[in-house]
Amino acid sequence: MKDIGDYNWDDLKNIKWAFVDFWASWCGPCMAMSPIVEELEKEMPQVTFYKCDLDGNYEIGKKLDIQKIPQFYMFKNGIQVSKMFGGRPKEKLKEYIVGTLKMNEDAT
Repeated sequence: MKDIGDYNWDDLKNIKWAFVDFWASWCGPCMAMSPIVEELEKEMPQVTFYKCDLDGNYEIGKKLDIQKIPQFYMFKNGIQVSKMFGGRPKEKLKEYIVGTLKMNEDAT
């Protein structure tokens, strides 16, 4: 899984589908979600998965007004198309990703 932060945020513009997991090392639910997100990354090659540690990337957190973590965003060509927060079972997180892909398959 790739790291993304203040320094390379614009890279998302070059990615058709990106999933970003916003987390922090002190967040228990974030740590519990990490292996689930890693499993989904292996199962869903059509999506590029990123992690963003908010402890070191304040500008992104402020720009996106992230106040609860874990928080998950989907981007299409750098444009945010959906978000979800809180710990979830693997099936629910996968449904969120698949649903986002289907709802936005014809969108630019």
